[in-house]
Amino acid sequence: MEAISVQWIEERLDGYLRDTYKHLHMHPELSKEETNTQLFIQQELDRIGIEHKAMAKTGVCAEITGANPGKTILMRCDIDALPIEEDTGLEYSSKNKGTMHACGHDAHTTIGLAILTILKERKDEWNGTEQLKLCSNRRKKRSQAERNR
Repeated sequence: MEAISVQWIEERLDGYLRDTYKHLHMHPELSKEETNTQLFIQQELDRIGIEHKAMAKTGVCAEITGANPGKTILMRCDIDALPIEEDTGLEYSSKNKGTMHACGHDAHTTIGLAILTILKERKDEWNGTEQLKLCSNRRKKRSQAERNR
């Protein structure tokens, strides 16, 4: 079993991580409105070959099982963005006026998908079940801009 190192991840996932992050950053959606984000995540999970189901209106729950029974690990990734106008000048700036991933949820979701990709590739090397829930941070306080909508 080859150790997972930064070099190992870069060799296998560098382009995927970059492309996924940029896609999510360009297409942010507010909490409870992440229908396109949900669809993107489902398509990625289908491509990777990981079972999943829709949950909580716009969320996704993915599950992958290792070689043998064992503990279940749950990881949750937030997918919602903030009601902020992006003015960064980045080539991959938000295309959704007044909405931006200024909170890191685009990276959070990218990392979750990358972890599942690695676990799927090496599923014969670990035991147990990994569940990944990708959803809005429903308990986050709404900003003044959201309350005024």
